[in-house]
Formats: sequence, C-alpha cells, structure tokens
Amino acid sequence: MNPTYTISYGLAQARIADLQDQARRQSVARAARAARTGKARSGSQPRSSGVPGHLRLVHRRRVTAAIG
Repeated sequence: MNPTYTISYGLAQARIADLQDQARRQSVARAARAARTGKARSGSQPRSSGVPGHLRLVHRRRVTAAIG
C-alpha cells in the first residue's frame, strides 16, 4: 500500500473524528444554554426555523374591495 495514501487516510479519519467531537460539544453547550434560560424544547414542540419573525414570509389572503 502506498504510504502517502495511508497517511492521508489516517489524517482524514482524525479530521472526521475531530469534527464529530466538535459537533457533540456544541450540541451539549446549546442544550445547557437552553436549560439555563428555561427554553428547553420538548419533543412535541415544532422546531424553530431560526429566521427572525420580521424576515419570515407570511402568506396572507388578498382582500379586494367590492366595487358597487
């Protein structure tokens, strides 16, 4: 087996493991922050889109005045 390939594969595996650990740490920190602020989500609540309310698209029916 080519030694360069082996080293690259090992580095790639280490990078993947590091990214997974980082994601896990961020998830735990996010959960702890939510618990501190009392905003922990239950499983039944819908997930927020993360878009601020003033930027969210709202579909409204168009009201037309009757011309008489």
